[in-house]
Amino acid sequence: MPVFQYLGIDESGHSRQGLLDAATPREAREVLARRQMVSVAVKPAVEKRSLHLLRRLSRRQQQQWAMVTAELAALLGSGTGLVKALEIVAAQEPRRSTRWVLMDVADRIRGGESFGQALAHHERHFDIVYRKMVEAGERSGELASALRELAAHKQRQLDLANSVTAALTYPAFLAVVGMAVSGLLMGFVVPKVISVLALQGRALPWPTRILVALSETIAGYWWLILTAVLAMGLAVIQILKVRRFRLAWDAAKLCIPLVGRLLHHQILSRWARTFSSLLSSGLTVTEGLQVLRDASGNVAFGAALERVQGRIHSGGTLARAAGQERVIPPMVVQMIAVGEESGALDTLLLQAAETLQRHTEVTVRRLTSLIEPVLILAMGGLVGFIILAVLLPILEVQKVF
Repeated sequence: MPVFQYLGIDESGHSRQGLLDAATPREAREVLARRQMVSVAVKPAVEKRSLHLLRRLSRRQQQQWAMVTAELAALLGSGTGLVKALEIVAAQEPRRSTRWVLMDVADRIRGGESFGQALAHHERHFDIVYRKMVEAGERSGELASALRELAAHKQRQLDLANSVTAALTYPAFLAVVGMAVSGLLMGFVVPKVISVLALQGRALPWPTRILVALSETIAGYWWLILTAVLAMGLAVIQILKVRRFRLAWDAAKLCIPLVGRLLHHQILSRWARTFSSLLSSGLTVTEGLQVLRDASGNVAFGAALERVQGRIHSGGTLARAAGQERVIPPMVVQMIAVGEESGALDTLLLQAAETLQRHTEVTVRRLTSLIEPVLILAMGGLVGFIILAVLLPILEVQKVF
């Protein structure tokens, strides 16, 4: 649907601007009128829409939408109507962008759209998993339960991501500090010291000569180095847009020692937990696999799910189809088989997700315990080499005198 940029005046007399979805400019003005706004200007904003959709939600925004979902579930569970619940949550939201999204969804529901259809106009905030679980909840008449499950699911995903981020924060801090200290020494201390030593007319030790050459190269060609790095980065981004290259890259990431295991466990944990939530909401196995294939975030894993889905369409069971994929470990396959036999597939998938999450946490601890000493040694060695290269000629000059 087209997107329009608008400029309007709200009921308090303040100027407001932003983006909204509408079929025509007239419909956009009607949406603004329902929001008690006087439209000043409405014009197409196609290019801004594309940039708008490419931006991923920050961790903080994801946390906020998890809370919004939980609040909606609580209000619906208490008997409040959907439109009224959206208005109540919107009224108490501190972020203006969140309020606009909720009010737009409420307006569209009043206009005859379903909740799932209204959410589809804001795919940046509501991904395909979110929308499918809402649609399943609407079909079954258990929308409040679906939203409660969604809120819990999003919170668990955030908790896992936060634990990984927290564990890797200190190593990242060490790397940044080490590089900053090295840059300061190379950019300010080394040139001044070397210029003084050069006046002595003595031959410099080899560590000092290496440092001087490196410092002069960076100082003289920094623009070329920066351009080359940016060009390589852009080239990699363009290459990874080609499916076969992205497929090879995503598969290679899973084979990196230790890091690959961490990524693998994260993907599997997210997959099993989301699959469990989708099944609990009323989706079939094949519908759930279709949603997860499109939202896996890893092309190699998504391709594996596509093959699993094809085998199920050919008459196989989920356990037998998943067992033929290397990216799905035997432990998970066995739990799927037990779940299919007992009729509690969603419960067994949730247990598998919790087991995989514990594996992820163990892998993170191992990774950080390995990274920290390596970073300390590397940064200490780099700074030590710079200091040694500066001190050696100074000590030689002192010996002369």
